[in-house]
Amino acid sequence: MPEPSQSEQKKCFVIAPIGDKDSPTRKRSDAVLEHVFKKALSPEYCVKRADEISEPGMITSQILQAIQDYDLVLADLTEHNPNVFYELAVRHAIDKPIIHVIDTHFGIPFDVAGFRTIKFDFTDLNSVAEAIKQIGDQASEVSKGNWGGTPIKIANLMRRTQGESQQTLLLQETLQSIAATRQDLEGWMAYLAEKIEKLESGTRDPYLFGTVPLSSLSGVPGIPSGIPVRNRNALAGLYPPVMPVSSPQSIPSEADAPKSVADETGKDDHLPVRERKMREAGGRGRK
Repeated sequence: MPEPSQSEQKKCFVIAPIGDKDSPTRKRSDAVLEHVFKKALSPEYCVKRADEISEPGMITSQILQAIQDYDLVLADLTEHNPNVFYELAVRHAIDKPIIHVIDTHFGIPFDVAGFRTIKFDFTDLNSVAEAIKQIGDQASEVSKGNWGGTPIKIANLMRRTQGESQQTLLLQETLQSIAATRQDLEGWMAYLAEKIEKLESGTRDPYLFGTVPLSSLSGVPGIPSGIPVRNRNALAGLYPPVMPVSSPQSIPSEADAPKSVADETGKDDHLPVRERKMREAGGRGRK
């Protein structure tokens, strides 16, 4: 299989303790980079450490840019270097693929202890071979889109889940409130339907609304069909008191209406109080 060209290669940035030139930290870091990391990821990835960036510019800005832009980051947590953990946090924050490794002589800090970390002893060839295999396997999974995530990603998922649960509870409460309101409305509708049925059946107070069914009032002079008699006093001068009837034929006509009390006695007792007073006042004025 032909090796990918430099333009086709993916990029892997190595976060690791570097140390001063010729220091034990530097010697170990150089050896691990060359014989473990590059061997595990080549030729698919172009593997670089911060001191191998050749472009001019601020080294800190270049490191942060590479951490954000590279396809993969490989973080060596050996020696618990503060710069390594700072750069590790940046990569975690942007939620992009990363592989953790550490020397077996060092413990894994609590905050990243739950993240799968490849342990190896650089002085043990079998351990080194196993580490190379594991790094290659994890890189292959990353290429397939299977890399799990970071602690920050998990924390964000938990926060969103909690937020969604609260929204779900609020939605449930709203639906329950709507259901209760619907029951109240149905109760009111039933109550109003009952009242309307009673009104239309003629079971009303004879002194307030009259007891004649609406259908029985058709044909009565001066009363449009379907309009209930709502003021008995206003019609007292035209019609006699209306009692409950079973059919329109039983409604008395104007010819059958008795003469008013005023015709016989002159006192207009059948009129409302207001009209009687007006007539009395008019009579006094004429005298």
